[in-house]
Amino acid sequence: MADGLIPRSVAEVVKPPLPVGKEIRPLSPEQARTLLKEAHGDRLEALYVLAVTTGMRQGELLGLKWEDVDLQARTLRVRRTLSTATGRGFSFSAPKTAKGRRSIKLPATAVSSLSNHRDAQLEERDRLTGLWQDHDLLFTTQVGTPYLARTSSPAPSSRSCSVQTCQTYVSTIYGIPAPHYC
Repeated sequence: MADGLIPRSVAEVVKPPLPVGKEIRPLSPEQARTLLKEAHGDRLEALYVLAVTTGMRQGELLGLKWEDVDLQARTLRVRRTLSTATGRGFSFSAPKTAKGRRSIKLPATAVSSLSNHRDAQLEERDRLTGLWQDHDLLFTTQVGTPYLARTSSPAPSSRSCSVQTCQTYVSTIYGIPAPHYC
């Protein structure tokens, strides 16, 4: 082309294929109820409640800090996401789009669950004085560090189909272990 031997590049007229996004199928109302029932009393119950009631993404949930939550006003603000890179630990970043930075009105079940979670987390922190690493995160490991997304092992075949579906949903969509009895 530069020498004028080829009149035009055929690559200019070719339309590249559009990437095909993986369709996420949300839980049915019955599956959501099953998940929340099975998660009741779990250390991460509030995470499951927020996931089901708000539809937040994994990185948004795991990046929430207590400063983002106003239990009195029943709102939370999405201001960051937590991401992980193999061999490089974790990092916080702003949501990719302006729509990603948003306020979410919380239903009463989420407010109650978050309030209970906060009390339990404060007790954990007090119990582990000297070991607790405070990042002000809502959802942490048992020593206060960011909860880095992992997948859990497949559900045993003896579990009911709807519970298996719930566990698969939590593990694949949110990248975190489902409640151990889910």
